[in-house]
Amino acid sequence: MIELATLVLMLGGTLGFGAAVLSVLRIRGGLPPGESHAWSFAVGFGLLGWLVGGLGFMDGLTPWALGLLLAIGLPALWLLRDMPALPRPEPWGWVLLGVLAVVMGMDLIEALAPPSDADTLAYHFAMPKLYLEAGGIFLVPRAIDGVAPLLSQMTYIPALALGGERALTLWTMTGNWATAALLFTISRRFIGFNWSLGATLVYLTVPAVIYGGGSGQVEVRNALYVLLGAFSVGLALRTGLLRYAVLAGIMAGFFAGAKYLGLIFVLSCGLTLMAQRRWFVQGLAFSIAAVIAGSGWYVWLWSHTGDPVFPMLFTALGLPDGPYWSSTFDAFFREKTFSLESPLGHGIWAYISYPFVATLDAPPVLEARRTGFGPFGWLILPFAMAGIWGAREKLRSSPLAGLTLVSFLFFTIWFFTTPIQRVRFLLPLLPGLILCMSVAAVKFSDQTKAAMKPLAAAFALTIAFQVAGDALFTKNPAQYLLTGESRNDYLERTVTRFAPVAWLNKNLGPGDKVLHTIRQYNYLLDVPYFFANFSAQKVVDLSPARLDPRRFLRQIKARGITHLLFSPNSNTPLGFYIKTLKDAGCLKIVHRFDNVAVFPSRTLRTGARQTESVNLYKLTAVDCVKLLPTAIRPSPEP
Repeated sequence: MIELATLVLMLGGTLGFGAAVLSVLRIRGGLPPGESHAWSFAVGFGLLGWLVGGLGFMDGLTPWALGLLLAIGLPALWLLRDMPALPRPEPWGWVLLGVLAVVMGMDLIEALAPPSDADTLAYHFAMPKLYLEAGGIFLVPRAIDGVAPLLSQMTYIPALALGGERALTLWTMTGNWATAALLFTISRRFIGFNWSLGATLVYLTVPAVIYGGGSGQVEVRNALYVLLGAFSVGLALRTGLLRYAVLAGIMAGFFAGAKYLGLIFVLSCGLTLMAQRRWFVQGLAFSIAAVIAGSGWYVWLWSHTGDPVFPMLFTALGLPDGPYWSSTFDAFFREKTFSLESPLGHGIWAYISYPFVATLDAPPVLEARRTGFGPFGWLILPFAMAGIWGAREKLRSSPLAGLTLVSFLFFTIWFFTTPIQRVRFLLPLLPGLILCMSVAAVKFSDQTKAAMKPLAAAFALTIAFQVAGDALFTKNPAQYLLTGESRNDYLERTVTRFAPVAWLNKNLGPGDKVLHTIRQYNYLLDVPYFFANFSAQKVVDLSPARLDPRRFLRQIKARGITHLLFSPNSNTPLGFYIKTLKDAGCLKIVHRFDNVAVFPSRTLRTGARQTESVNLYKLTAVDCVKLLPTAIRPSPEP
């Protein structure tokens, strides 16, 4: 029951925080009850992350402080005392509500199983767990996932502190539903109940949302900021009211505080607000709000590393080599991290063709074949285009025009300025895209009755296809719940290379520290560890430019490392170091594991598994430094 109590407390505090902000801005009173609740959660979610981050910067992450913080938001729930009226759907509406109940049931099943997504285990859940154990936020000088802005992940900390892992997974489920609720309530401004519910179901069952919605990945949660922020830009343009520019700035700032890509969203919203005669006043209000909401993580990073977007500006700022980064390592990092992330290139033709390629024939690195955006956009595109053409005289007066322009600018700036072209990074734009296309298509069908049934068929086919995929995805967690399978057994068949984790948690103690290179261990390990990412950190330098076993030994001892977990046959710098230290008597083998390195399909369990042998080494007390070679040897390619 502690998990449910924690979820209720977090939901109440988040809604209260958001309602208070919207009341101060004099926005809440103009919203119908259902929309007021959805907007309040979106604003409150970002504010909760902002406040928890502030506690973390002050080393105040204790259960008591986090519980008190959530309790402060509860009195503002009085502002949301007016509940939305229950809908009276037509027959097809009841069918859609039934499908929604099934989808939400599958989401709940997933939330009741242990987390197993690699990114979630690597840092989305791992970083909050580390901060909570330390009682505050500290520097993890690892590029991309160690020092990135983590405002959305900060909301995970109260759930984990007060209710444990299950409260955490239930909270991520709630954030996914909140995005769907925001999409539904905004849709109701423009189209009927059934169409709005259909658009919401399309969103909830999109493969990318199924994959990321129940995990710790933040794109679905960041969609709250993008949808409400971009829509507020549209309202600011249409009404001229300053309050909407301020709200847009708050939401854009939250996105910037949650991910580096949020900086592009801030720029996109700001440029859109320039397209009016009130550009200066609204732009100034927007900018101030965005800076207040989103600058905290960047100031903190700058104060610790000299680079507010560490390590992206290391070369541009001319920073000196230091313990966390160097010019040589920066070149190595960029080569290994970004060399394969832009398979389409950055030319005009690649820009124009990206939506087609990413949907119809995506290279594997785009991650769109199994976790893309589904067929909906293509199925309703003719109807949406016809609707846009028919309403072309009224487009400028619609708040959806501002939302569309913000999304277009975001995609354009993202494509030409960032080296990573993965489709899921565009997921925060998806609810707005579904909203705009659905409204345009439905408006056309209202005027052209012959289009009604084909459009309904496009919705129905998309939902049926995607719900079937959702059912397959739910198969593993359902088996976990129905068979009484243990947590370790479930993780062993769903997480690659899991075998050593249970042994390490049982046999190592707080005085030990294990170096590993398997990112999904970070959250699962309950003992101290050091994640030795070879290309994203140089504290323990594993780059191939310079091999120095004595330096390596000094570095791991300085980090308090007592054990090393690695494959004995790996032809990498770390493999070389381990072999060299073992031959010199610095290391001894403690345990051997057989790992499942590759699951061809976790869901369908098809194909042959690939296994590997892994050794756990322990540093000996032998003074072996003199036995280590001093020569710097060329390294094999990792």
